[in-house]
This record gives sequence, structure tokens and C-alpha cells, in this order.
Amino acid sequence: MHEHREYFDLYQANELVPKLEFHFAQLARVQREVNELAAQAVKCGVKLSFEDVVAMSTGSTLRDAIQRKFAVLAREYTDVVDEIHSLGVVVEDPDLGTVNFYSWIDGDEVVLSWQYGETAVHHWFKVNEDFMARRPLEFIPKSVAPRPAVH
Repeated sequence: MHEHREYFDLYQANELVPKLEFHFAQLARVQREVNELAAQAVKCGVKLSFEDVVAMSTGSTLRDAIQRKFAVLAREYTDVVDEIHSLGVVVEDPDLGTVNFYSWIDGDEVVLSWQYGETAVHHWFKVNEDFMARRPLEFIPKSVAPRPAVH
């Protein structure tokens, strides 16, 4: 079964970069909050396993409050990732902030690649390769480079 894929030209991909920057900044903020909460829990002697957070098991009032906050943050993180997916892109790695856009170059299916912090989409790789094969767009022959859409 072939998954549904949305395809982007370079112009369309770059139009999404500001939204992606916003969403990945949100993910980074949530991750910082999770890290701070985990550090505070350890300082207070509260040890939580992933299963505890998911199960929302009963315990001390402090433990319950920490579990509830973790659950809220987990839901917020998931909601932001879902919002990114709704743009039609593939989140390669939410921690690194890498996103893939399916595209075509000279009749071949490829991936345009963007990473949080980059000002635009500058890389690509073949669909049968992975992120480590990313190469700059300037290494595509100009005759087959993804062209901006004409609006």
C-alpha cells in the first residue's frame, strides 16, 4: 500500500519555512519545559517512569501534579507535531527539527530537506537515501533543479 504523498516545488517548500520555524520553536519550548519539570521532580525526590506518566497513577499530591503537567506537555507536543504534519510535510526528526518535502527532479522522486535554523530549503536527497545523504541544492544540474511555481 502506497502512502499518500504531497509534492512540493522549491517555491512551495520555502513558503512553509516561516510556519515550520514557528512550530519547531514551540516544540523546543515544550521540550525545555519537560526538561525543567523532570529536573525539578528529581530535586523533589519524585521518580517517574514513562509508564507512570501515561497511566497517571495515583501517588503523592506532588507526584500527581507532576504527572498531570507531563501529560499536558505531551499533548501539546503531539498537537504541534500533528499541525506540522497537516502541512503535508514529513517530520524526519522532531528533536533536530528536520522536515522532508517530496518533490521531483528530472522525473525522479526526491526529497527536499529543511532543518530548523536554516533560512530556506537548501538540501535534497534521493527518495531511497536517508537524511545523511543530504546534499546542497547547488549540486543539482541547473537544467533539472526544482523551479519556483509561477503564481
